[in-house]
Amino acid sequence: MIGVNEKVIRNIRDKVQKEHIGRKEPVLALALSLCIPGAGQIYCGLLNEGVGHLIIAIIGYAILVVPGVGFALFSAIHARNMAIVINNIHDEFDVIEESDKRSTIKSNLFILELQKQYKLFQNEMISIDEFTSKKVEIIESLAGKKIDCDKIDFLSSLIPLKEQQILDKADIDKIKGHIGN
Repeated sequence: MIGVNEKVIRNIRDKVQKEHIGRKEPVLALALSLCIPGAGQIYCGLLNEGVGHLIIAIIGYAILVVPGVGFALFSAIHARNMAIVINNIHDEFDVIEESDKRSTIKSNLFILELQKQYKLFQNEMISIDEFTSKKVEIIESLAGKKIDCDKIDFLSSLIPLKEQQILDKADIDKIKGHIGN
């Protein structure tokens, strides 16, 4: 792509994160820079580049029309490419965010699931073996995942489960091993 290399992508990625630049329409960026060279870059949140493109285009038009028109075309294609890069960066962030969501355990749901299984056992709807097996499965679901709160807060929220004897010391030790304590 014209005007795109790893350094440019890195700079835009930083800008998207720090300045919260949203997705952009590549066709609009192209059209804006066709009308006014640099306007597409400004639309993409690249103010310095946009002003630079405008100045270069003005100089090009002042020297001869052909260099000005040539640079205006370059500027338009460059603006379109910048919009595409910005959107690709957003796609990367979306994938990372979605992956984080799948790899995060909601602590309240973890506790509710343990309580639900225990109630089923207490009311003789499942056997002790079924409860123990399900409890191990729930605890193992923490493996390789993050929890949605501070580790100390999470462990503190398990105290009632230990007091009710839903969890024992071995269970707590397994949980601590999974969450990194």
